[in-house]
Amino acid sequence: MVLKLTAWLGEQQVPGVSLARFDSQGLQELLCAGYSDLQTRQKVSENTGWGWFSVSKTLCALALVQTIQRGRISLEESLEKYLPDFSAYSRQGKRVFPTILQLANHSSGFYDPPPLTWLKRATDPQVPLEQRVRQTCRWLRYLHYAPGERFHYSNFNYLFIGALLQRIWGEDYVNYLDEHIFGPLELTGLTFGPQEFHQKYPQYSLAQAYLRRGTRYQRILELAGAVRARRHRVDSFQAYGPLRMDVAPAGGMVGTVSAVAELGSAHLREDPRVLAPKGFQSLFDSGPTLAPYGLAWWRDGANGYFHRGSGLGFCADLRIYPPKGLGYLAVCNRSGAVGPYFEPLSGLLDDFIRG
Repeated sequence: MVLKLTAWLGEQQVPGVSLARFDSQGLQELLCAGYSDLQTRQKVSENTGWGWFSVSKTLCALALVQTIQRGRISLEESLEKYLPDFSAYSRQGKRVFPTILQLANHSSGFYDPPPLTWLKRATDPQVPLEQRVRQTCRWLRYLHYAPGERFHYSNFNYLFIGALLQRIWGEDYVNYLDEHIFGPLELTGLTFGPQEFHQKYPQYSLAQAYLRRGTRYQRILELAGAVRARRHRVDSFQAYGPLRMDVAPAGGMVGTVSAVAELGSAHLREDPRVLAPKGFQSLFDSGPTLAPYGLAWWRDGANGYFHRGSGLGFCADLRIYPPKGLGYLAVCNRSGAVGPYFEPLSGLLDDFIRG
């Protein structure tokens, strides 16, 4: 399989890639190929950290269900109860508050905002989560459609969830995850932001983010602010970073493959250190939905669930199959040519799963 991976890197023009298989006990197989940094020729290894982007939503969903199980919130409640000072408007100019469930399953009516102000250099001051939500609300005043009318994937939904959870907990979102999820699972090698990753886990190195030069997606992201973080060029690749996105509930997770595999393993074994019985199942089946999407997990056929993540220079695919007790993931350090997702990565993971 390693030879196949090496060939795939050349065919698809990808610097580096990692694949993993895990079960309820943890990581069982890890394959690495290519380079985490083309300039220094540092190879991908078990010590490589990656950007996981929207896979971060699975952590937000865990925190949400924890809060539900502790009797602090209900999915049927309105956003107004917890964030009355945040709102949007219908096309008729009426204030509208989606329910927590509508936010979590992307039927709130918010459209997905382009990250025009989200891309920051790692050394830039961090924007507090509620401030980030307020900034986005200024130009997301009107809902795209009525809450509950249709499914529309939006990162903004999970920013709202993160902000309301902070209000309920009375503490910072990332600090809560450290105490109530990472700590109980004894999880290392996972955090938010590249600078935090380097400071917290100096034994690991973060892969360099790359885009193919001259692509439509490169032009879009440079207009969105990525141009400020240009680094070296190697062949047809432009390197960027390190960049941060102050949108932890929706994206921004940084970590190693083994750490993300352990997070997947916790779902497979329904780890009681994180959720009480049946809590994990509620992530996958939260009632009738307008799309095959639960709480941060897409359905993959009858027995599987997945979430992908992608952004500036990284693409990831995490899948779990609870009836089989197995999970798989793939991650690489380039994103697409016309959009964030790099479809060949999911095809590679399909091949890995089939054996």
